[in-house]
Amino acid sequence: MGFPPPLAAGLLAVLLGVDWYAAWSGRRRLEELVRPYVTLALTLTALSLGLVRAAGGWAVLVALVLAVAADALSVMPGIAAFGLTMTARVLSLLGVVVGVQQAGPSSRWGMAAAFLVAVAVFATAGRRLAWAAVAEAGSGLGVALMVFGAVLGALVVVAAGSLDPRFVAASVLLVLSFLVAGAHRFLGPRPQARFVVAVTGQLGMAMIAWGALR
Repeated sequence: MGFPPPLAAGLLAVLLGVDWYAAWSGRRRLEELVRPYVTLALTLTALSLGLVRAAGGWAVLVALVLAVAADALSVMPGIAAFGLTMTARVLSLLGVVVGVQQAGPSSRWGMAAAFLVAVAVFATAGRRLAWAAVAEAGSGLGVALMVFGAVLGALVVVAAGSLDPRFVAASVLLVLSFLVAGAHRFLGPRPQARFVVAVTGQLGMAMIAWGALR
């Protein structure tokens, strides 16, 4: 017997509310505690709605599981935990790219237009973040950010090529989450940045799962 969709969706809504409240009010320990469970609840909700039966569903499922792992690892101290967190996030994003690409036909014109936009964004804002990361923590972190940005750019391209507004919206939200998180971390604190990162990142992954269920 599967997990009932209304129960899964209700659990997800409650956990999202707690996480966003924690991010807004600056309760970081509560936020870090709840966040992996938010992604887990999203995964259960998608599964209960038939994610594995959809085109590209298995790739999106793997991406969600890796996102849960990344959220759990992100609260652990040490360079090893950070490296594992970044690896899990990159692999999760690759799973999203594969899932979106498998979900349906692609428009070459849409992909070409998105490619130009992605290059412009990551050659300006993305490069600034990468150099700031290098200045603060060395070339390793800068390279990690550039790899993540490149995979995120690939998502923008395949999402635009899908012509599905849910995937397009998801890619925009995930790019915004990445840029705000990077600016807050490397260019100086931004007001309510953690709240913006939480909302955009989680809504972005939710839109990916929703798009895969078509």
